[in-house]
Amino acid sequence: MCATLCPEVFKLDAEGLVYVESEFIPVGFENEAKDGAAACPAEAIIIETVTA
Repeated sequence: MCATLCPEVFKLDAEGLVYVESEFIPVGFENEAKDGAAACPAEAIIIETVTA
């Protein structure tokens, strides 16, 4: 589900497993990434806010 909701962040490999290319979410895709994480049926995705 996450890759469908936010393919800019969540990618699928050849076996259909999800991975991310970067540990940081591109600017402008924060809400989509949060929606994708919330839709994960295994609840395996956590998004944290990083402050500098």
